[in-house]
Amino acid sequence: MRFTHLFAFCAMPLLYSMVSISGFAQQHKTSLLIIVTSVDHFPDGKPTGMWLEEYAIPYEMMLKQGYELTVVSPKGGVSPVDPRSAAKGDQDVRWANAQRARRNTVKLTDSIKALDCDAVFIPGGHGPLFDLATDPISIRIISEFARAGKPVASVCHGPAALVEVTLANGDPLVRGRKVTAFSDSEEKAADVNAVVPFSVQQRLTALGGQYSKGENFKEYVVEDGTLILGQNPPSSAKVAQLLINQLEAKKKAPQPVGAEQARPQSGVAQSGEATLQEPRQVAAAVVAEAMPAPKLVVSVGAHQGEFLEVFLNRFPNANGLWIEPQESVANHNIDAAKARLGRLGERVSYRIGAYGRDISDGSVPDSADVICTDWMSINQNLDGIYRIYSLMAERLPGGGMLVNLDHVGYGGTPWESRLKLASKELRPQQVGPPIKFKEIRVPTVEEQLGAMRAAGFDARVVWQSFDLVLFVGRKM
Repeated sequence: MRFTHLFAFCAMPLLYSMVSISGFAQQHKTSLLIIVTSVDHFPDGKPTGMWLEEYAIPYEMMLKQGYELTVVSPKGGVSPVDPRSAAKGDQDVRWANAQRARRNTVKLTDSIKALDCDAVFIPGGHGPLFDLATDPISIRIISEFARAGKPVASVCHGPAALVEVTLANGDPLVRGRKVTAFSDSEEKAADVNAVVPFSVQQRLTALGGQYSKGENFKEYVVEDGTLILGQNPPSSAKVAQLLINQLEAKKKAPQPVGAEQARPQSGVAQSGEATLQEPRQVAAAVVAEAMPAPKLVVSVGAHQGEFLEVFLNRFPNANGLWIEPQESVANHNIDAAKARLGRLGERVSYRIGAYGRDISDGSVPDSADVICTDWMSINQNLDGIYRIYSLMAERLPGGGMLVNLDHVGYGGTPWESRLKLASKELRPQQVGPPIKFKEIRVPTVEEQLGAMRAAGFDARVVWQSFDLVLFVGRKM
């Protein structure tokens, strides 16, 4: 694989991003992409550009954190500074690293991918209104970050770069989200409201954003999931700190074991737990593509919290509900789950219920954004599966996500026994009290998908290993 000089900083993050979805995350140095303007004047000829403190303060804070930073702009080279924000006193010394990077930005090109970095930051100044708001490469890159569930942070006029950014379903990134940006009253006070191409406040509101603001030129920041926005220059440090908090929380989250650890020394198969970790990681990645910032993830048949742990690591602002349906193992599993998830504190609640994965007992609230379950086929026959998928659809909002990791049958053909035998080495050893299951015909892939679609989900198979299949559905 060939890399230009731009990607020297991203080699390790790229490796991490490629392998983490398979459950073999590598330790890496956190990397950020900073997108800045190339515009240096208003249409009337007056000078403008980036507002220096909105860029320099976050840059120096994140550099001090040890992050790899790459600054890009539509034209490359020097990113101009609005002279009203030029460095004063000792700021040129304190902001020396940021200034060097500002004078040598990398040109935005199609080779730049969100896959290569952990977050994106867009500082303001009036410049972004005239280039980043409509730049197709910038829009594509920021959309990739949003769809991958990675943090998107911006301040002041920087959110102008978000007005064309969309999620995988075509919705604007800001729709239904808490947002802020330079306010109309601040624009008027700055005496440039007559020359800007649009009001950022009004545009974000028109796109469905829940716009709010503080006092003029006083710190005001909103955080909605992985979207972090500041109203004005004094908000720059707070935006940077919230971004750092999210990135550090992700770094501290336990990572799946490495490839060498997961590979048994004397066998060809991965360990059972590593095998199950892979579809959990895949499920979280697929959900993030459609729903970057779920607020409540419910795990039904939660076992010892493995599924919930992956999702709450992926979505640091989500809460989780752990529900164990098997009475015979409930006490054992709840103790193990609390040991696993205890570091997440009040983000996780615990319940016993939904026996046989049947949620008609009201154990699953209708405030859930994501419902995860597994092994439904060994608890319910096909009629039961149809009914439970319908109940889950009732609990989820439009666009809500359903995940089921389950066994599938092959209609009694010889393939059924072949795959069961071949997959024995991949199954994890049972921990805790024995569980007795009913003798039920295991539905086929087509029957499972039919049941999900009948309940109103756009459903797909997104991962499969022998007779173990990961189904993901989005409520239509």
